[in-house]
Amino acid sequence: ESKEEEPKETKEDSTKKTEAKKEANNDNNETKESKEKTAKTQTKEETISLKKYNELNDLYKDSETNLKNARTKFDELRKAYVTSQQDMDRIRKRSETEIANSKEFAITKFAKDILDVYDNFERALDSIKTLNNNTDSTTDNDENQNSEESNGENTQNQELKIYKDFAEGVVMTKDSLNRILNFHGVKEYNPQGEKFDPNKHEAVCQVEAFNKEAPGSVASVMQTGFMIGSRVLRPAKVAVVKK
Repeated sequence: ESKEEEPKETKEDSTKKTEAKKEANNDNNETKESKEKTAKTQTKEETISLKKYNELNDLYKDSETNLKNARTKFDELRKAYVTSQQDMDRIRKRSETEIANSKEFAITKFAKDILDVYDNFERALDSIKTLNNNTDSTTDNDENQNSEESNGENTQNQELKIYKDFAEGVVMTKDSLNRILNFHGVKEYNPQGEKFDPNKHEAVCQVEAFNKEAPGSVASVMQTGFMIGSRVLRPAKVAVVKK
């Protein structure tokens, strides 16, 4: 049997194969270079992204710190403001109280001095009342006297009228003085029957109960007291029921 002879490779075919191998190698090299370039590009982009992330993260942390510091400063300022407002309120209230007290107690010395005048009016009126009672009794007795004494009775009646007019004038003057004292915040108080208060009353003596008064209460008032605003200007002089 005769063997078929293989075709001989021509020079041209050999050249084509060589060129084909070169092209394949070139393609492989280009692919490899492209992959390497792509990998380098991705690495570079990742590096840049990581750097930007770190920068943004640092900026965020700085912002958080600044915000925290700002809040702390704000809280400090707010507390300082509230404290200053409270201090201002206390100062304002204290000033208002001092102004009110200065107005209220400005006439304290004058009021104390004028109370002596008030007491003298009281004594004068008490004397007038006693004298009026005696005069009325004398007038009743005079009605039983004979006609020879009628002229003296008329004269006495005239004197009595003058005296009563004088007494009315004293009463009006006392009432006017009382209105002035009240206008300036000075008020009289009579603690009859009240429980003894050493801050407002001056115990002159102790007495037995007259009408079943409670022990330690005021049995009688010898001299009324006076207040100026909420302050005792003069304590009332009283007799206290024995305990």
